[in-house]
Amino acid sequence: MAAAFDKAGLPVPNARDNSGNCAPLGCTQLLTTDAISVYVFPNAAAAKQYAESAAIGVHQAGTVVLSYAAARTPEKDQPRYEKVLAGLL
Repeated sequence: MAAAFDKAGLPVPNARDNSGNCAPLGCTQLLTTDAISVYVFPNAAAAKQYAESAAIGVHQAGTVVLSYAAARTPEKDQPRYEKVLAGLL
């Protein structure tokens, strides 16, 4: 997913696989960057539950949740990340 964001001209600095931190969150994959975090869940219901618990700073589509809060993603970039994600799903 980082490659798709990068190809679209969106920042993905310092991308790293933090999937080892997924167990307590219920995700199956976790990609973090200095610009955005991407959580992949086993199903859409689990992704929705996680997104609803976060309440702000997230966007859920299918099994994926984009998190903007920790990275403080600029508001102007958020719809662009969501558009790239939609194209991948």
